[in-house]
Amino acid sequence: MAIKNQIELERISKPKYFSKDEYICYEGQWGKEMYVVLRGSIGVFITGILGNLTKVAEIGEGQFFGEMAIFDKAPRSASCIALEETVCIAIDKSNLQKFLETCPDMAEIIMSGMSNRIRKLNEELYKRSQNNKKKKAVAFSLPSQFNFSHNVKEPAQDPNYIQLLNQPCPVCNGMVTAKTVRKNLLQVRETEETGRAIYYNADPLWLEVTRCPHCTYSNFTNKFFTIDDTEVDKLKLMLKTQHALVIKNNEEILKSPFDNVILSYLQAIHINETINPDDKATIGMLWLNLHWACKDAGDIKLSTHCARNAIKKLRSIIDDDLIVDLNEKAQISLYVASLLKLIGQKASAEEYCDVAIESAKDGNIKARAEKFKANL
Repeated sequence: MAIKNQIELERISKPKYFSKDEYICYEGQWGKEMYVVLRGSIGVFITGILGNLTKVAEIGEGQFFGEMAIFDKAPRSASCIALEETVCIAIDKSNLQKFLETCPDMAEIIMSGMSNRIRKLNEELYKRSQNNKKKKAVAFSLPSQFNFSHNVKEPAQDPNYIQLLNQPCPVCNGMVTAKTVRKNLLQVRETEETGRAIYYNADPLWLEVTRCPHCTYSNFTNKFFTIDDTEVDKLKLMLKTQHALVIKNNEEILKSPFDNVILSYLQAIHINETINPDDKATIGMLWLNLHWACKDAGDIKLSTHCARNAIKKLRSIIDDDLIVDLNEKAQISLYVASLLKLIGQKASAEEYCDVAIESAKDGNIKARAEKFKANL
């Protein structure tokens, strides 16, 4: 972008300054404006299957991002983080006209991107509606392995790693304060033999799922605001006739913070099974996270139940070759191997160790898989 355009842009909107590692927008959060980078650079990150951040693009001076927020009521599809000290201009509906007059060459780029996105969304909605017709959802219930009154306190969460997002619930429109972890800042304290990371001063397991305090809609925090409008009526009915009844009949759950975490995970699992049953990766990772949380709390019975369910979902996405990233495939295979070992299926555990070893491009994952197999 020519320097004269930058000067004109600064007349349209006051520049915004971001320090290195500062989030500009969050994946899954609603937005109202797009940004043009005047100085510095932005990393575009998506949350992978494993919950980790993966950089998919870098945006430099003169480029823009987040334009869909101006045109549709939809959550951000990625997180944007400043890679260095960065200055941006924010463009919203009120100054869009002036922006396009100042930078007319960008209008065609924006319209082309919108067209491609709309086409993909239509294809995705059609596939989802067809798949949902084929499967009848099971009614929500609590597993018999769920013994209430866990006396587990939430671990200390360093506020520097936590960001509060205040948004209306996509189901009931009540205001929700979602706590999200700034994963780009987390520091690994130790890595377990399966590759699970334990962090200093933060435990994302307690914050990975958000639940609306009004209607109890629950989901992965980065997916909480992303449900399609066509699913809202179905969710309202299900929450009112199923989830609310189960909670009312088991009110002792609400007395324990950890039981509330378990409940949020179980609700999120049932909701995803209902509105998007083919997303086995999301459902499998919810079961896996809940398994880890219950294991950390010393609840072997419930953690084993979660492990069995995680195996079913994660095993299927490996066997059906649905994971594009080979390191993700390797790491999930190692997780499956550890879960199979837990339930006494040693031979199958060895098979998935082999998948991890063969798939891994990351030497650390491969080494852990080889060591895990040797110790089976």
